[in-house]
Amino acid sequence: MYLKHFRLRDRPFKMTQDLSYYFSPPHQIPLNELCYSIEEEQGVALLVGGHGMGKTTVLKRLLLSLPANLNGLMMSDNSLGGDSLVEQLASMLHLRVPRNQPHLVSEHLKGQLLRGKKLVLLIDEAQALTLRQLEEVRFLTNLEHQGRRLVEIVLSGPPVLRDRLQLPELAGLRQRVAVQSAVEPLTESQTEAYIRHRLRVAGTDEPIFDSFAVASIFGHTRGVPRLINLLCDRSLVAAFARGQKQVDVPTVEAAQVDIRRIEADRLDERTTENGDRSASLSQLLDALERIEEKQDRILERLPES
Repeated sequence: MYLKHFRLRDRPFKMTQDLSYYFSPPHQIPLNELCYSIEEEQGVALLVGGHGMGKTTVLKRLLLSLPANLNGLMMSDNSLGGDSLVEQLASMLHLRVPRNQPHLVSEHLKGQLLRGKKLVLLIDEAQALTLRQLEEVRFLTNLEHQGRRLVEIVLSGPPVLRDRLQLPELAGLRQRVAVQSAVEPLTESQTEAYIRHRLRVAGTDEPIFDSFAVASIFGHTRGVPRLINLLCDRSLVAAFARGQKQVDVPTVEAAQVDIRRIEADRLDERTTENGDRSASLSQLLDALERIEEKQDRILERLPES
């Protein structure tokens, strides 16, 4: 819609995950801590952060940074559902393991270790795992051969994941968490650098957002990357509609009002359908991200003009 207007090659503030826009400053510390946990064979690492903070981005970046001797696999509550974590892992490893025979997975991992390979399992949205699945995580941490662990595990989720691990039933798993890391919000200066970085990747060095607009964006989003993306994208739409080449504070404020209206409409819709108002901004962001993912898949199938 606004690409030609701002001379951009791509939408710089898409909601979908795109590592070509990766901005390292807020992620470098947790990434280093997770790498340390894996390299030193600590067993289990915990990555926490609020909705939209970029935890999944950290995990994807971690996958790309693993050396050749480490086999990284990533799963989430969406891929697991209520099924056995070990059985899902066997499927991802292309193993035919009969039900209730997890020792066969252990034998496979032992064979991999003897050939100089090791599994790194990253579990996103781990707060949604069932108690049974979390017990299976503990089972995997117990797998060893000649004093070496067969698998390194990273559990990622919002702060409630840390609270969930305090359950008495999970004491065994909790004791195996050796490294805890967190993804923090961007500072105001990082927010400005983040916006400039994404615009540069999308094809421009022009100061499309003036300094006052950036301050307004930081004030509304408190440095949460996904909220920054949403507000910046809507601000570009608003500026385009007004024929402006630069985003100023009134444009940001208009975009914020539009976002709140969309959120309120969604809450009203859920109230009508479900009789409650349990929807939140994080659910709205998740819905928008799923829509953009579908749009990207459709565009990938279209022939190039």
